[in-house]
Amino acid sequence: MRFCELRPRIDNAMGDIDNAVSRYGAAKTQLTQVQSGLTGMIAVYGDVITEVDAGALANPDDAAWQSLQAEKDIAVSERAGVLNEVEAALLVFEKIESHGAAEVLAKLNELA
Repeated sequence: MRFCELRPRIDNAMGDIDNAVSRYGAAKTQLTQVQSGLTGMIAVYGDVITEVDAGALANPDDAAWQSLQAEKDIAVSERAGVLNEVEAALLVFEKIESHGAAEVLAKLNELA
């Protein structure tokens, strides 16, 4: 290839890299927002959790209350699981920033 053909391809590659860097930053921002939303759910739904547990405790033979409590327990568990995954992902971002991607990748490969 000639220079006049290579220059535009290098420019395109740099644009693609810039786009990837932007998406990487956006992913971290989005994970931070997800973490905040999941953490904030306790304040938003804490009273619901308390009321459902109290209702199920007061009505041990009522299938509707017991079913509602079971659904609440699943929701609480799923929230905790997703929050753990998000926090793990954010920790990886943090470690990449402090130790470099190559070191973090090597450590993660040790876990595999």
